[in-house]
Amino acid sequence: MHFVLVLADEAATDVDGHSRSEAVLARRFGDDDLLSVHLRGPAIGPDKGPHLFTRLQPNTARLVQLTENELRQWAAGSYPDEAAVELLIRSGWIRRTSFATGCTHPLDSGRGSWIDWETVDQILTGESDSAVLAASGGELRILKIAHCIAHGLLVDAVPGLDRRHLDLVLAAIAHAGGPHQHNGPLAPDPDGRWTDRDTGQRMTFPLLGSLHPWPTDENGTR
Repeated sequence: MHFVLVLADEAATDVDGHSRSEAVLARRFGDDDLLSVHLRGPAIGPDKGPHLFTRLQPNTARLVQLTENELRQWAAGSYPDEAAVELLIRSGWIRRTSFATGCTHPLDSGRGSWIDWETVDQILTGESDSAVLAASGGELRILKIAHCIAHGLLVDAVPGLDRRHLDLVLAAIAHAGGPHQHNGPLAPDPDGRWTDRDTGQRMTFPLLGSLHPWPTDENGTR
């Protein structure tokens, strides 16, 4: 959903009984979707009176929620799109202005939004320069994976897998990320390498294990 920012002189001549800000506004929004911020500028004009402005701007928190819901509705029915959209929403990509303005567009009906995966592909492959790339390595990996699920290699590879093979794929992805070598917070351990100075207790940073362990085979082994 796209919104118009208007900065208008409230002291200007009315247009058909409405202030210029109302006349310039491209379309009408609900009160919940728009915030009105009144600004007082320097004194101008013959009477040197205050120069009053009204800035109509989006209610950001609500508009983000609306956009997320619109994208979920657009993706509904396609498991790869649903998964990719949810990944981008939960990782915060939809809240990024560069992504929202460069990679999402309004539907032809004017109600709803969609993600332009072709544009995302061009950005990720370097064909198109974009502020979207101004992100951390981890954030860009999330974007690459979402693109891969919805428009890349995984879009045809994952749908149709049975539960057993999907379980193996999830375990393989988890293993590739290395979480089985991640350490948790310091905890008591009789064989720990460190000693608590206050208690004399042995401590260690325990391994957390895989986020998605390899499934057991028919013999009960992983």
